[in-house]
Amino acid sequence: GDINPQRLAFEQKQIDELASRDKAVMEEIAANNPDVEAFRIGDPNNNLEFAYNYTTNRALSDERIRTAMFLATDRALVAQQHFQGLGRPNPAVNWPFTAWALSQEELSEAPGYRQPKDQDLADARALWEQADAESHDDLDFRVTTVDFPQYVPLLEWFPAMLNTNLGTEKWNAQAIPVTSLLEYNNSGQASVGYLGGWDQWNSPDPRTRFAQVYSAHPDDGGRGTINFWKYTTPTMEGFINDMFTEFDNERAQEIIKDAQRFALTDAGSGHLQMVCGLTSWVKWPYLHRAGPFFITYGTTISQELWIDQDDPTFQGKQRPA
Repeated sequence: GDINPQRLAFEQKQIDELASRDKAVMEEIAANNPDVEAFRIGDPNNNLEFAYNYTTNRALSDERIRTAMFLATDRALVAQQHFQGLGRPNPAVNWPFTAWALSQEELSEAPGYRQPKDQDLADARALWEQADAESHDDLDFRVTTVDFPQYVPLLEWFPAMLNTNLGTEKWNAQAIPVTSLLEYNNSGQASVGYLGGWDQWNSPDPRTRFAQVYSAHPDDGGRGTINFWKYTTPTMEGFINDMFTEFDNERAQEIIKDAQRFALTDAGSGHLQMVCGLTSWVKWPYLHRAGPFFITYGTTISQELWIDQDDPTFQGKQRPA
């Protein structure tokens, strides 16, 4: 939505802090108000990925085609286009979970993530040709997103990226009303998949959220409550079972990293992970508070928050009527 009303309220000190994913506006606020404190923090719920139909889509159920898609995705371009440059490549656990996610160093050497992309694109095009991907209907490559204003540009640049890198014109996109998304995903239709943000990362331990996506669907006895297209492999299920029965935190972290390494060899395991972004924050120095944390807990912040009325920047603070 429009951040300008909040911006005005912050600059007039009606509110004491402001967070936004709009890089340009936040940089303007910091430049125009030299007293404010500005910082950025990794936000696991600010991400872009493509959850695709690994199981019944006529094209992507072919390992060669989904692997070609995985390799052809230019994550550096995604960071620039969707995150204004404020993003980092994402494994299957969003990178702000630094103890649980694969490191940026490891990702930088992985197929699909490494730069330059020459070898990945050569491999992707070879797989695309071997699978005779051009024989599939265009509907098999129709990516779905929602009609949020920030997602509308995806309709153009995301399929263009894949088409350019794979030497095809097959990829295309559509937007549906956000109110229809859950019904669309739950329908289990032989659709291509959903392109957008996947949130609900709300615990410092990501195992439950990871399993909701990568474990077998509850209909099949698993934990995958948002595994809409019922992806499952014995290897991934084994990792998930092991990580939940491990009480040593460091060992559990290694198990979930092994699960992410497996996903890198499995075209993302039904989720084309791309980029997770940073959120920009500004606050007035008179405000003292805990954090911000990469996952925000309102009760913690409230307990550790206070205002120093003797701070020079408190001058001009608008008090409630």
